Formats: sequence, C-alpha cells, structure tokens
Amino acid sequence: MINLFIVLVGTFAIAFLLIFFIAKHDKKIQKKEIQNEDDTDQWEFREFTKMCIDICEGLKLDVTDVNQIENEEIAIRAESKAAITKVQYLIVGFFINKSQFVDTGKIMEISDQIVSERLSKGIIMTSGQIDQSIRRTPELAPLELIDRNQLQQLAKEYKMSY
Repeated sequence: MINLFIVLVGTFAIAFLLIFFIAKHDKKIQKKEIQNEDDTDQWEFREFTKMCIDICEGLKLDVTDVNQIENEEIAIRAESKAAITKVQYLIVGFFINKSQFVDTGKIMEISDQIVSERLSKGIIMTSGQIDQSIRRTPELAPLELIDRNQLQQLAKEYKMSY
C-alpha cells in the first residue's frame, strides 16, 4: 500500500514538473513572437522616419537634429540652405494607422512650440490623416500639414521607393 502511494505521489510530481516545463517553453515562444512583432513595428517606424528625412532633404533642407519623442513620433529640426534667408523648421512626424487622425491638440502644441521657440515654420507629416477642420484655426503658426496621401505623392516626386 505504501509502495502504491509512493508511485502515485511520484507520478503526480513528474506530471507537475512536465506541465511546468511545457508552460515555461510556451512562454518563451510567446515572448519571441512578441519581440518579432515589435521588431516589425520598429522597422516600419524606421522606414517612416527615413522617408520624412528624405523628404526634408528633397525640399532642400539641411537636417540638423532627429529625435524620437514617443514610440510613434519623431521631431526633426532643419534649416533652409539659403545663406541670406536662413529659415528654421520643426518637422514632426506621426507614425499612426492610415485610418487614424492626428489629434488637434497635438497640432496646437506644435504650433505653440514653433511660436515660443521663434522658429520660422513647422511641418507635420503623418502616415495617417489630418483633420481638415484644423486648417480653419486662425491661431496656428505657419504650418504645412502633410497627410498619408501627400506623403506618398512627395515620395513619388522625389523618386523614393517606400
């Protein structure tokens, strides 16, 4: 009877150990899959960042600084190449889903930043859409708003393959 009890306890212990190792292995696989998805998102964001920089250079601007603000937002500082009328730009890129809109509050924040830093002009580029009602706001600093369609047109115009 004791032998049967020892065999049952041993069997349950081995079964729990097997379940533990299988679960641990599954978690490792899930973690790798999540990392691969994150790498894909980063690659797409890097491509978007490169596109924004290439468009700035296509517009004959000298890119002086590039910063990633959040996971899906970049800030590019650039200047015009003209020596006499040097114009300073703040270019902000929003990497969002093509059906999403750039928040009007974000656009107002960027406009305020342009005014407070005494920059000449701002450009907002997005892989999504821009709410057209923001164009009627009179308090905005000089801003160019470039949505997904315009971004694709500029990429074609400057012969970029994105």
